[in-house]
Order: sequence, then structure tokens, then C-alpha cells
Amino acid sequence: MEIKEVYLDLKEWPQYAKKNKSVFKLESEAFKEPLKFKFVYDDSDLNNLRLQVKNLENKLASKEKDIDFLMKSIEKLTYELKWLNNRYDKYEEYHLLIDEILSEIKTNQNKQEKVSDKLNEYYIHLNTQLTDTAKYIARLENLIAERWAKMYEQTEFISWNGVYYYNTVPISSWEYLVIQTTTIDESNEYVLNRDSTEYFKVSIDDKWYTPFYQLKATTPLDKPTATVKLTILFFPM
Repeated sequence: MEIKEVYLDLKEWPQYAKKNKSVFKLESEAFKEPLKFKFVYDDSDLNNLRLQVKNLENKLASKEKDIDFLMKSIEKLTYELKWLNNRYDKYEEYHLLIDEILSEIKTNQNKQEKVSDKLNEYYIHLNTQLTDTAKYIARLENLIAERWAKMYEQTEFISWNGVYYYNTVPISSWEYLVIQTTTIDESNEYVLNRDSTEYFKVSIDDKWYTPFYQLKATTPLDKPTATVKLTILFFPM
């Protein structure tokens, strides 16, 4: 910018001062005429200024593109952050859910361990009871076998008229109802005995029983002989 002309008014200042104007009074007598100052703008300065404005506008346009890109990037980052925040919230929910599930699993495991311990105790107790029951059943079976009806058969040749004792038979001590069947297989003419069945009771204390039989003759002087088969059934009472 170049100053071409400057104008300075030298009128009396009080009359202008009354109208609230800024008036300056020159004290020197050298200035008889008003002074003029002329300001002229050079086009080169204006062109330079326009060029600078244009450059600024270009820079501003470039910056606007950068700003627009940054805004889009910020929007994208905002969306991603929002998505990540939602994922984090979901993750936190899943984490809490997993913690609850793990806690429930641990609780169930503790319950299962307690139930397993109870079942193990019950199994041991039941196994003991089964063992005792098996032993008891075995004793009952032995007792039933001992108390069940037993049959013995013996055949002997008897040649006199006195009481004849057969071999002893093993049998448990108990009271029995006895059915004894006698069969005469062979005999001489002096034998009066016939096939017969007898019913009687016996009480056994020594775990054996000795069967006996006696041939009957016509006279005390006769000698009866016979092969006698005894079939004896013992029924526990």
C-alpha cells in the first residue's frame, strides 16, 4: 500500500467540538491552508491479497476434504466403538452367565459328590446286608435241608426172632413223624410177619437214629428167617 495524499482541516476547533467531532488544532502558524493526505491502493497489493485469499481458499477446501475424511473416519470409529461396546456388554453378560453356570456346576458337583458319598455308604451298607442275607439264606437252606423230609432204605437178612437193629442213620436232632414201610422179600414157613406200614413219632437227641425190626414165629422154638427191607421217611414237626 502507498500513501498518495493526506488532507488536514485547519478550521477553528471549538465549533466542531461542540458537535462531538474530533478536531485537532495546529499550533504552528506555518500551516495556513488545510493539509491533504491521499491514500491510494496499489493493484499489485490487491492481486497479491487476492492470490493469498485464493491460496487460503484452496487450502481451506483441501482441509475441508481432510476434515470430511476425518469426520467419516470418526463416524466409522464411533460405530466400531459402539459395536465393540455392545460386544463388551454382551461379553460381560456372557461372562456373568458363564460364572453363574460354573458356580452352578460346582454346586452340582459338590451335591453329586455328597450323593456319591451317600450312595457309596448305602452301597457298602446294602452289600453288607446282602452278604448277611446270603449267609442267613444259606443257614435257612441248611436248616431246611436238615428239617426237610428224609428217606432211608436198608435191607437186612434176619435169622432169629429177637429184636434186630439195623445200621444207624445220620439225622439232625429234632422231633419227627416217621412213616416206616416194611417189605418181606424172602422168608421161611415160620415167619408170621407181612408187609406193613407204621406211623410213629421219634425225638432224636444224638443226631442219629437206629432202625430195628423183629420177626414173629409160630412158636418160641421155631427159627424164622427173612430178608426184610425197611423204607423210613422222617418228617420234621
